[in-house]
Parts: sequence; C-alpha cells; structure tokens
Amino acid sequence: MKKWLIMLVLVAVCFASVTKQAWPIDDQNEKGQGMTFTDRTLIAVSGDIRSILGPGGKSIAVSASGDAIAVIYGDPTGDPNNYMEIYIAYSLDGGSSWTTYGPHSAELRRLYPGLDGSPDFDVNPGELYFEWQESPNGYDVGDLKCMIEENVPSAPSFSSPVSMTNASGAALCPWLGTVAANVEDPYWVITDAWSYLNNGNQAVYFWVSEDGGYTWSDTIRALDPIDAGGCTGHARFGSGDYVHYIYQDLKTIGSFDVVYPYYLESTDGGYTWSSPTAMPDVPMINAENAQFWWHEFDLEVVNDEIWHVENDINQVFPDSGGFWCWHGTGSPGSWTWDVFNIVDYTFEQTTGGYYYLFQPNQYPSVCHDPVSGMIAVTFKAYYILINTTTNDTLYDGTHVGAIYTMDNGTTWTVSAPLSTPDIGNQLINWNATETAHLLVNDGQVWAYTVWIEDVTFNTYFEVGRLVPFVGVAEMENDVVSYNFSVRPNITTNRCEAVFNMPVSGTVGVKLYDATGRLIENIYEGNLAQGNQTINVNTADLATGTYFVVLDTEAGSDAQKIIKVH
Repeated sequence: MKKWLIMLVLVAVCFASVTKQAWPIDDQNEKGQGMTFTDRTLIAVSGDIRSILGPGGKSIAVSASGDAIAVIYGDPTGDPNNYMEIYIAYSLDGGSSWTTYGPHSAELRRLYPGLDGSPDFDVNPGELYFEWQESPNGYDVGDLKCMIEENVPSAPSFSSPVSMTNASGAALCPWLGTVAANVEDPYWVITDAWSYLNNGNQAVYFWVSEDGGYTWSDTIRALDPIDAGGCTGHARFGSGDYVHYIYQDLKTIGSFDVVYPYYLESTDGGYTWSSPTAMPDVPMINAENAQFWWHEFDLEVVNDEIWHVENDINQVFPDSGGFWCWHGTGSPGSWTWDVFNIVDYTFEQTTGGYYYLFQPNQYPSVCHDPVSGMIAVTFKAYYILINTTTNDTLYDGTHVGAIYTMDNGTTWTVSAPLSTPDIGNQLINWNATETAHLLVNDGQVWAYTVWIEDVTFNTYFEVGRLVPFVGVAEMENDVVSYNFSVRPNITTNRCEAVFNMPVSGTVGVKLYDATGRLIENIYEGNLAQGNQTINVNTADLATGTYFVVLDTEAGSDAQKIIKVH
C-alpha cells in the first residue's frame, strides 16, 4: 500500500506544470512590503529595443563603487531605413543624472552594441571598451568596430573607432559581436562575430588585442559554419588566459533539430579554441517548438566557475518549460554541471490578506557580487502584490526580476522587484532589459539595470535592491505545509532536500527511481521545528529520472530530479 501511495504522488508530480513555492512572511512585510528600487531615470530615446540588445553581452557597466555607470545604445535618426547610431551615456552619481556623447557611428540599420572593461574604469584610463556592428540597410556590407574610453568618465575622451582586421566591407559581414576584457590584464581584449547574412559564410571569428584595443590580430576562425537558426554568442575571461564562449547551433533532440546552447574554450587568451561542446541536456516539453534566441542568454565566469543563463522563450509560457541556469565547476575541458530551471521558482498564492504572484519571463542576465559571493540571475518578470483587505496594489505588471544564491546554487531566493512596473503593464511584450554584470555592495546588494520600453523606445535606468520577495505563510486553513523542494532538480553529483518543519516531528527522506523502486533511505529520524536541509548524493546514479520523497506525519510529498552526466 505504501508503494502504491508513493506512485500516486510520483504521477502527480510528473503531470504538474508549475512548481508552486511557499515563502514565509516577516513582520515588516505582513504590513506591506516596502519598495526596494529607485524611481526610473530617463537616459535617452533609442532606435528600438535592439539598441541595447547584443547576443548575450552587456550594454551597461558599473564601477566597483557604483558611482560611475556607462551605457552604450543606439540613438534614433531621421532615416527610416538606417535608424540608429552609436551613443555613450555616463553617470557619475549612481544614475541620478546622465551625460551623453556621440554619435560615434554613421546612421545604421543594426548595431547590437556591447561593452566590457575593468571595474576600475572610473579611475584607470583606457580600461573600458565599446564595440558595435555596423550594418546599413540591405546588409550586403558590414563592419565590426571597437572604441576605447581613453580618460576617466569625469573627463571622457574616446579613441577613434577601430575596425577589426578584414571585417569591413563585403568580405566577412560581421554580425552579433561582443567584446571581453581579461579580468587580470584589462589591456588584453577579444572581440568576436558571426559571418552572417548576404556575404557571410556563417563561421565564427575572433580578434585579439594585447595593447588595449589599438591594434588587433588578423581574423581567427574558431568555429565552422553554424546553422542560420543559431547565432554567435558571448565571451568571458576567467583567470590567466582562459576564455569561455557560448553560442547556439542545431542539436538533434529526439526527432527534432533544436537550436541549442553550445560552448567553446580557449586557454591562450583567444588565439586557439576547443571543439564545440553542447550544454547538458535539459527536459523539453515540446522539442519541436523549442526556441533559444540570440538575445536570450548571458554568461559570467566567477572564481573560475561558469554561470550560463538562457531561456527557451516558446516554453516559458504557457508550458512552464525552460528558463535555464547552468553552473559549471571543475576545469577547462572537464566541467561538472548543475542545472536549475528558473521556472520552478514561479509562485502564486493568497495568504495573510495578501495576493502574491511571481513569474519569470524574458531577457536573462547573470551578475555577481565579489564581496558577498552572491550570484543573481535577472530577467523581465511579472510581479503582483495586492493587499486583499484594502485592495491596495503594491506591485503590478512586468518588472526587472531576479533569483539569487548566496551558496553557489545550493539554495535560491526570489528577489523583490528590481524596478518600477513596465509602462505597458503587460505580461508579454517586447520591452527589453539588461543588468550590469557587477552587483554593487554597500552593506546592501544592488543591481544596476537599463530598460527599453517598446512604445516610445525610451531607455531608462534603475537601481534595485536584492532582498527576498515574501509570500505565503507556513500554515493556511489548518493545512500543514513543509514547503518541500529539491534543488537543483537537474543534477550531476549532488542536490539537497529542503523543507521547513512547522513543528518538531519524525520525517523520512527517500530516493526512488521512475518505476517507484526504493534506491536509498537517505534519512529517517526526528527533527526540530525550523528549516531543514538533507544532502542527497547523486554521483553514483545512472542517467535518468528519480524522485526524492519526503514522508511526514501529515503525509508524503515528492519532487522529481533528473540525473545528467
């Protein structure tokens, strides 16, 4: 009988489309959660949302102090065919006021700009780099350019934009380039581009500069042609001369060819590259409808560990399928991956006189705080928080949202909104957001974000504080909730069963395979009231689907995990 009841729980888990999470309410937030973000500041009007969207790179950089901020964007022109040109905006007061400089390019159809540099760019001249693609209407010619900020932002002085070797004209047709500076030697810089459209051969090329962007190597062909449905990606330096690079190409999953994330590695600063490697498989609800897009991914290398985020936009809604964060530990050529599905952190609850909703949506970024060790994944998200007694609405609409971890992915917390509501106030739209890769810590941790709304194409800046977005209480209507979850739910070597004991009592944690066969009795005993974490070793499991079951005095609950290698 026990096994039959467990199998019913397993079947229910298999058919659940969204994991609902329960979040405790603290004393402050029982009275209404205070706002955690600044008022939106207008930087400029842009050409369209692609004026800040690169292929996963950044369009915003923030100094370690948080005072100096740089944004690269496309300003509109009067030409209906070539409607953007490059501008740079600086703030020296944490985003309260902005000064713009430009144009730095001709009037163009596509820019896809990006920037990177040292966190000390506000005091060290020549440590901030801007790159953009120059594609006029027709796309039969193109160029990829890099420009250096040669002074500090308080007295900006820009170099002349330099074309990458053999990239201009009709020879290569560079598309979706990015720029990356070495974290240990900011004068070692690389750029990349995909040779695409009219005259392109769809191969991926890199260029390396060892003198801070003034001279560049010849073209370095790093990757043979990738499918037109894929795209080039985003590079980041680790320590030494290590570079990690993500992109997209076709991968056969089941009977379908899916545009899927891959990566390359370089251990000599970008001159030579490894063979392509696909990211670990993730479960897909409908592989035939999967769609990983060029503006839907981001990368950071933090303490020589890889953090890669990407979402399959056709499966976030309505199927709640895939908004993925891969965390790689190990060393070049031998990474161990944990995979987290951000959709699992969706929740919708009514309790204690409040209605709460959190739903991730689009445009992921990954960022980190070197002081606290926090890793945050930010994105456009839908938040609602309503006092159901007074009908006061605290949050409503699309915001910049986040989940964050303080323990390298073992546990994740849903952040309160990082922005005021989107002007359109709609769940699905083309409004774009990007977050600087560096979080700012002044005793609190802050995310710096640019946002474009898709009606006026205004480019806004906001600062949001990363604090928990609170939700439901532990008990409701006399039903005991243990808030049971297993994270990560896609695992290689380990995961953790996390739950809350509303009162002290006896519990059991067991591991079953997909047939309901008991694999391991992980824990059985008495636990005190409060939050509990039980380690689950998955290193010796075969690849496949398993279930971690929590047995309590109130009944059993199960969470599915997927073991990958």
